[in-house]
Amino acid sequence: MAKKVYVNGSILIKTSDFKYEGAGALSGIPEGAETIEPNNVIDGVPFLVIDDEHPQSMFNEYYAKGGFTTLYGWSYYLNSNSQKAYDNYKDRKSEIEYLLKAVEKLDARQQELTYKLLLLNVVTLFDAFVCETVVSKITSSKECFDAFYEKIYDGMTENMKRHFDKLSRGEIEREVLMNQLMKSYANVEKVNHIYKIVWNLDFNICGDNNLRDWFEWRHRIVHRNGRDKDGTHHQFNYDDVKRSLVDIDAVVSHIMTIISKLQ
Repeated sequence: MAKKVYVNGSILIKTSDFKYEGAGALSGIPEGAETIEPNNVIDGVPFLVIDDEHPQSMFNEYYAKGGFTTLYGWSYYLNSNSQKAYDNYKDRKSEIEYLLKAVEKLDARQQELTYKLLLLNVVTLFDAFVCETVVSKITSSKECFDAFYEKIYDGMTENMKRHFDKLSRGEIEREVLMNQLMKSYANVEKVNHIYKIVWNLDFNICGDNNLRDWFEWRHRIVHRNGRDKDGTHHQFNYDDVKRSLVDIDAVVSHIMTIISKLQ
């Protein structure tokens, strides 16, 4: 059961990177609720302001003596799950396939540049899918978050542990969330590691395929503008993009088959 928090004033939420188990305005204190004082005064009205600088735990219920106001809806990844992540992946994949059909109308130079950008977007598709499955899972419940945090805390340096030990519960949740959102998963070892932590999968979830090759091509495009180490420019073409779509899709489908059984 979620912890109940009663604010002796009003509540104002000013961030989309926050959700709650329940919320509202009540004249009386809910049974078993912890009462906290507002942290701000706006036009003479005391408010508990929840924003990026003043985070609260997303696994609580929040009730206000005064008014309850939120300026944002939840970010999509806080209202997601693995199936929604997969659906988002398929939607973005269809956009790439749509554009791929239109490339033939461009001149040769425009085609080559577009193929290069499309290949980069295919790998980004995978990166975004992994991130959304991970973030939606660890924010799905307090139990899931706590299990994840315990594992990453054990792997922290002593300096990092001291840093997190000084944070409030809300600050811990926000920092963990932001760290996951900022990570790139264009790396087989990172993907295997994060799925091992989140879903306890102690094997190569990416399988035996060409994923590493496409990650390397992403690296070349992002860091060397498509050049090989000797400075040679690769001439990107339709087959490059099409093969990357097929290979990435096979990996995503394989991952979904596994984690969908573990929900």
